[in-house]
Amino acid sequence: SATPNILDQYSLMGGSEDLEKHVVEQRFVLDPIALMGQMTFLFAPPNSGKTLLTFSLLIEAIKQGRINPSRVYYINVDDSAQGLLEKNRFAEEFGFHMLSEGHRSFSAANFPNLLKELVEKDQASGVIIILDTVKNFVDVMDKTKCSRFTKAVRSFTLKGGTLIGLAHTNKNPGRDGKLVVGGTSDIRDDCDCAYTLSVGKSLAPDNAFVVFENIKGRGGVAKRAAYSYCTKSGISYGEMLCSVRAVDESQFQPLAETGESASEATVIEAVKSCISLGVNSKMKLAESVAKQIKTSKQSVIRIIEKYTGVDPAIHHWTFAVKERGAKVFAVIDPVPD
Repeated sequence: SATPNILDQYSLMGGSEDLEKHVVEQRFVLDPIALMGQMTFLFAPPNSGKTLLTFSLLIEAIKQGRINPSRVYYINVDDSAQGLLEKNRFAEEFGFHMLSEGHRSFSAANFPNLLKELVEKDQASGVIIILDTVKNFVDVMDKTKCSRFTKAVRSFTLKGGTLIGLAHTNKNPGRDGKLVVGGTSDIRDDCDCAYTLSVGKSLAPDNAFVVFENIKGRGGVAKRAAYSYCTKSGISYGEMLCSVRAVDESQFQPLAETGESASEATVIEAVKSCISLGVNSKMKLAESVAKQIKTSKQSVIRIIEKYTGVDPAIHHWTFAVKERGAKVFAVIDPVPD
C-alpha cells in the first residue's frame, strides 16, 4: 500500500454519500440559460431589459412548477421606490422573496456574511439568489475583491445553492464589435455560466429585441436565446412583463443579423477595408461603406465618429489634419492580446 502523506487528510475517499446530499437536480431556473446549482451571470447594457427578462423567465419557472418560489430571494438594490414596489407586488403574487437595501435591516455589504452563514448552517441547498445588480455587492474593478466574492459564491453553490447575477457591459463594444464584460475578467472566469445581452432592432414598432449570447457554459444551457417585449410609451410594468415573448429559431437569424453589435462589427470592418484602399476622408468613407454594405450613411458616420481617437484599446482609427483642414483617416494597429 502507498505510504501515507499530508494530503490524505483532505481526500474525499468515502465521502460521496455526503457530497450527494448537496447535489441539486439541474433544472432550469431561467429556461434555457440558468441552471440550479450553478453560478450564472448575465452581462447587459443599461436599459436593455435584463431585469424584465429575468423576472419573466423566473415567473415562468414558478408557474411551471420547476422551482419552489419560497426558496427564491430576488435582491433588488438597483431600483427606484416605485420600481421596487411594482416588482415586490409580483414577488408577493408568485410567492418569492424580494430583498432591498435598507429595508428590514438588509445591507448588500453584509451579503458575503449571509452566504457564509447559509453554508455554515447547512441551509444553502435549494436556495436561489438573484443579485440585481452585481456592482452593488462587489467592486467589479478590483480583482482581489472579485476573486473573494466568487470564492464565497462557489462555497454556496457547492452546498446546493444557486446564484444568478445581473451585471453590466462596458459602454463601448470591443474591436470585434461585440459587447465587453464590465470590470475585471474574474467574475466571468470563475462562474459556471455567463451570457451577454445584445439589444437589436425589432421588426415590429414599439418592440425591443434582445439576444442572449453564451460566453461560458456548463451543462445543457443554450448557446443563444432571443426575446422581444413591448416598449410602447406609457404602458405599465405589468404590461411590459406580459409582452415578453421568446423568439423561435426560424425568426432568430434574420433578426439577430440586424442587432446593433453585429451591424457595428460589419461597419467597422468595411471602414477599415476602405481606408486601406485609400478612401480616407470622412464623407467619402461614409458614402463608400454605406454603398458597400447597404446601410445608411448616417449610421456609418456615427460609427466612424464613435471609434475615432488615439487609444488602440478603444478606437479603430485616427486622423491627421492635412492641407485645407482635410481630415485623413488611418487605421490604428490593435493592442496585442
